[in-house]
Amino acid sequence: MSTRRAVLSGLAATALAAPALAQGPRKAPDVIVLGAGLAGLHAARLLEAEGMTVQVYEASNRAGGRMLTLDDLPGTPESGGAQVGGGYARIRATCDELGVGLRDLFGDEAMPDGLLCLKDGNIRTRDWAAYPNNPFPETYRRTPPTAALFRVASAQPNPFAALDDWMRAPAEVDISADAFLAGRGFDAEARRLSDIAINANAATTYSMVNVYRSLLLYGQEVGLGRTQGIAGGSMRLPEAMARSLKAPVRYGARATAIRVTRSGAEVRFAGARPARASFVVAAVPLPVLRRMRVEAPFAPAQREAIQRAAYTQIIQAHVESARPWWEADGLPAGMWVDGPIERVFVQSDAAGKPTGMQVVWINGLGAMALAGRSDEDIAALVTGELARIRPASKGLTTVRRIVRWTEANPLAGGGYMHYEPGQVGRWAAGLPAPAGRLYLAGEHLSRLHTGMEGAMESAENAALAVLEAAAPA
Repeated sequence: MSTRRAVLSGLAATALAAPALAQGPRKAPDVIVLGAGLAGLHAARLLEAEGMTVQVYEASNRAGGRMLTLDDLPGTPESGGAQVGGGYARIRATCDELGVGLRDLFGDEAMPDGLLCLKDGNIRTRDWAAYPNNPFPETYRRTPPTAALFRVASAQPNPFAALDDWMRAPAEVDISADAFLAGRGFDAEARRLSDIAINANAATTYSMVNVYRSLLLYGQEVGLGRTQGIAGGSMRLPEAMARSLKAPVRYGARATAIRVTRSGAEVRFAGARPARASFVVAAVPLPVLRRMRVEAPFAPAQREAIQRAAYTQIIQAHVESARPWWEADGLPAGMWVDGPIERVFVQSDAAGKPTGMQVVWINGLGAMALAGRSDEDIAALVTGELARIRPASKGLTTVRRIVRWTEANPLAGGGYMHYEPGQVGRWAAGLPAPAGRLYLAGEHLSRLHTGMEGAMESAENAALAVLEAAAPA
C-alpha cells in the first residue's frame, strides 16, 4: 500500500507521462470512469499510468464538464472554471505536461466594477458609505453589498487554521450566513442586499463553514502567485487530457444505472449496451448521480448527501454590445444590481479595456425565479433591464447565449456544491468513501482545495483507492 501511495504521489507531483500498459487490452476495462470533466480525466490518466485499462464515458459531446469555453462568441468567454489560482499545483503541472499555456487575467474577469445600481439610482461603490438609504450598521457602513459577507467575516478571527479544519467545524461556526450577519447588526434589508453577491442559493441556507474555508484558501493562494486563466479557454485543458488517454473517450453515453457486485460492476446507458469493469469511478456532480439507479452499498449519510446536497443555481446571459455605450454615460460597464439581473461582469482585453462582451450572472433564488422561463424570455428581461438601468445601452445589446447551471441542466444540476448548516458534520468525512467497487470523484469531495484544483485532488484520492483495492492481498 505504501509503495502504491508513493508512486501515485510522485505521478501527481511531477505529472510524468504515462508508461506503456503492462498488459494488452481486454474486452472489459479494469475501470469505467463516468464523466470527462477534470476529475474523471485526471483519475483516468493516473490509473492508466499505473497500468490499468480505463474507459471514460461522457454524456455530452465534449470534454470539460462544468468547464465551458464559449468558443463561438467574441473573445471566447468562459462560462465555468475560469480561474487558476497560484496554488493550483495539479492544474499547473498538468498544463505543463500537456503543453497547455496559462494567461494573465485582466480587468473585470475576476470581479465586477465599482458601480451599484440601486432602486433609486446608480452610485459608485465609493459613495456607498454616504448613500442616504444605506441600511448597513454603522461599523460596516463603508462595506459595499458586492462583498459584504466575506468582508465582515474576514474581519473576524478565522476559526480554521489547517485546510481540513472545516470538516470538524464547531456548531457555533456552522450557522447560516443570514444568522451570522444578523448577529452583527444587519437588519433584513441589509441582509437582502448582501445576499445578491453570495455564490449560493440563499444566505439562510449557506453555512459559514463555506465562507471561512474559502477565506483560508484565499489567504494561502495570495502568497503562492497570481491567479491566471488557461490560454485559449479553460476547455483546452480537459480537451488535452482527453486526447492523452490511451482509449478515446466515448461521448454521448449517458449513464442511467450502476450496479455493483462483489466481483465487479455494470453500468447501463441510455440507448446503448451495458458496460462492465472491475471498478467504476463516478466523477459526476451529485445531482447527476441522484438521477441514476445505483445499486451499491452506500452508507446512510452518503445516500442522504447524494439526495440532498445543495448546488448553487446559476443562470448566465452572455451579452454583446454593438458599441461601447458605457462611454456615453461615463459609468463602468460592469455593475451590481438590486434587481433581477443581479451582477454584470465585463470581459476586458490586455490593456484593461472592455471588449464589448459582458456576462449577466444570476444566482440562487434569482435563478430559481427564472427557471421556468424560456431563453428568449430571459434574454428579453436582460436587455430590458440593461436599458432601464443604463439608458445608453438601449438598442445596442444582444444576448448571444443563455447558460443554465441549474436543475434543468441534466449534466450538472447546478454550478457547485455548498454545505447548508448542519451538513458538514454528517457528510464531509464519509462522503468520499468507496461503496463497494464504486468510487466517487469531483470537486464536492475535496478536503484541501475547492474548484478545479479540488476536482483534481478528489481524482487522486479515488485513483489511489482503486489501486489499493486492486492490489494483490
